[in-house]
Amino acid sequence: MIDIVGCIKLDTSKPERLTYLIACIRSLHSLKSVSSFILSLHNDEPELFDIISRELSCFEKNVLVKGNPDISYGDEMLQLIAMGNPQNDFVLNFMEDHFTLCSARDIFECCLHMRLYYVQVTRCTFNEIEYKCASQVI
Repeated sequence: MIDIVGCIKLDTSKPERLTYLIACIRSLHSLKSVSSFILSLHNDEPELFDIISRELSCFEKNVLVKGNPDISYGDEMLQLIAMGNPQNDFVLNFMEDHFTLCSARDIFECCLHMRLYYVQVTRCTFNEIEYKCASQVI
């Protein structure tokens, strides 16, 4: 149903950022059987890759790659999207450092509505996302 795709630059000097990323991934666990999770991590710490890899392992299809600093963000995102499941109708984008923490049920219902009404693209400003996340944190 949905590919969850992200290109993350994680500042490990702030441990709360890792905690937040893990919480974001876990908030989407209920979509694990209908989702692919493709994540590019711009960080060279092997233990960080191990931690994130374990968190992603429950998703039916998961890909964790080292970010490529030599290509543009857009080109990197296109490469990540291409790694997704071609049968999936939607892509949920983790943008840079703005992780998504929300109810997976809400995402699932949003996708069903988008399919029903033939919506190709939906957009929400970062402020709206932050408000929704603060009011709907699992």
